[in-house]
Amino acid sequence: ILKIHKDRFQSVERRAVDVMETVTNTGLKYDEKEEKINVCQAIEEMRIESEQIGEKRGRRIGEERGALKTAQKNARSFYNMGLDVKMIAEGIGYDVATVKKWLGLEK
Repeated sequence: ILKIHKDRFQSVERRAVDVMETVTNTGLKYDEKEEKINVCQAIEEMRIESEQIGEKRGRRIGEERGALKTAQKNARSFYNMGLDVKMIAEGIGYDVATVKKWLGLEK
């Protein structure tokens, strides 16, 4: 809708934008002192902010998965070296039951 009617949404009365925001609850940000609001710009800024939040979340999830894989790999290596499961768990910072599951010693 915004692409098709771009010129229509570049200068919208603030009261109309207030209604749009109330009805959609989208979090549109705009200067409430302004009488005319560029809704296209407000939505683009909201889209960019959402992308940035998604990217941060994706990085955090990737880092967590990487740390977990590293811990599992280290646990397997230490176990193959003959270290005690309790020592391995303490060394990598996970509980014994979790390490045993990784090693296939417990279900």
